[in-house]
Amino acid sequence: MSEGRAGMRVIGFTGASHTYPSHADRLTDASAETVISRMAHLPAMVAALAEWEVV
Repeated sequence: MSEGRAGMRVIGFTGASHTYPSHADRLTDASAETVISRMAHLPAMVAALAEWEVV
């Protein structure tokens, strides 16, 4: 698992009007552990990440 520079787990977001085809790849390259495209998915993703401990 990756962590951002601040030592926190990172969820990328590509659901806004400024997104582009390779946006998710760039976010994961920049340390996002996962990427969502709808804010409605955020609570479930936070819950899922809480279940997975960072080793």
